[in-house]
Amino acid sequence: MKSEILKVQGMSCMHCKASVEGTLLQIEGVEEADADLDRAEVTVTFDEDMVELEDIKAEIEDIGYDVLNGE
Repeated sequence: MKSEILKVQGMSCMHCKASVEGTLLQIEGVEEADADLDRAEVTVTFDEDMVELEDIKAEIEDIGYDVLNGE
């Protein structure tokens, strides 16, 4: 398992948090997703053999949020 912290722009409420976490948890290979509104970050734990980080980022962007590159 691998964990990554992604900077995500546009999350502003509990609905946003639930939407991002729910979307990520539906992806096969994602074990855990935790969105932090105050830090504008999503911590995601996933199996690299089942899903790539770029696919996870794409899913977040598909529901209307921006994933920022870099720290």
